[in-house]
Amino acid sequence: MKELFNIEPHQNGPGFLMRLKTGEIDVPDDRGGYIISSGCGSGKTESIKSLIRNKYNEGILYCVDTREELEKMYRWIIDNLVNTGSGLKKEDVMIISTDDEHYISLSEYKDNPEIIMQKKILLITHVRFWTDLINFFFIYKPTSEVDVFDGDFKKLMTRKDLRGYIIFDETPTFIKPFAVFSPVMMGNFIKMDNNGEMVCKPESEIRSFYNKFIKDTPSDIFNHKYRIGRIKKEVA
Repeated sequence: MKELFNIEPHQNGPGFLMRLKTGEIDVPDDRGGYIISSGCGSGKTESIKSLIRNKYNEGILYCVDTREELEKMYRWIIDNLVNTGSGLKKEDVMIISTDDEHYISLSEYKDNPEIIMQKKILLITHVRFWTDLINFFFIYKPTSEVDVFDGDFKKLMTRKDLRGYIIFDETPTFIKPFAVFSPVMMGNFIKMDNNGEMVCKPESEIRSFYNKFIKDTPSDIFNHKYRIGRIKKEVA
């Protein structure tokens, strides 16, 4: 079943024409961030379905606010794109959700988060975008080593193996910080320099303090049971 509002891909670039209820919007071929504010009920989500149908081989990340809306998009993809002659298979699609009825369970993702970089279509909630491994969401079928993310987004965006389309359906309203350190913990990660200014201790000292006094205690903000928690600790 085709979508109610279709996109028309550009012939020689990644841009596309959106034919919405309220008019047409032409998304340029230049890579970048674009906000499409066409009003409620204009057909944005239906157009996103059309974009996914046309461009899934280039790597799609779809983000939406609620698990209910996430599940709706996942079910639409399974019912309309998977095993329908399009070439898309169920194992090409991954929804990261607490519901374990999906192709890959949440526990498997937590212990092997690298698997998401191989999925043609990845579906997550907005909040997970901020609190999990953001570079793993961006990179698609990596052609070079994926290091622990150091927060350098400019460097990350120069990679040649990024997903073709990162889609946020509606404005994110539930944004959580990646990690929150208590004032007591932070107080043990800093020292006073000769000018009386507070500065970070050397990394080796921070690690030593963390391993001796924080790791695997009630004060530890990272879950070391799964690899994703251990990687998040390194990122932080």
